Amino acid sequence: MIENVGNWGPHDEKNREQALKCSEAQKRAVFEGALDAVISMDHEGRVLEFNPAAEKMFGKPRYEVIG
Repeated sequence: MIENVGNWGPHDEKNREQALKCSEAQKRAVFEGALDAVISMDHEGRVLEFNPAAEKMFGKPRYEVIG
């Protein structure tokens, strides 16, 4: 099957942007609503994300551990 990817128009771009926003909102809702602590770190050990359950478990607000 050959797919033409060179002729995407503004409508396609808008659909992709909307899908990305929806996906990000869904991810954020799961992350924020998780009952378990969720901590995301980069390869150097810096904390990138720290959800409310992690705040409760570790007794630290997000702003103190991010970075």
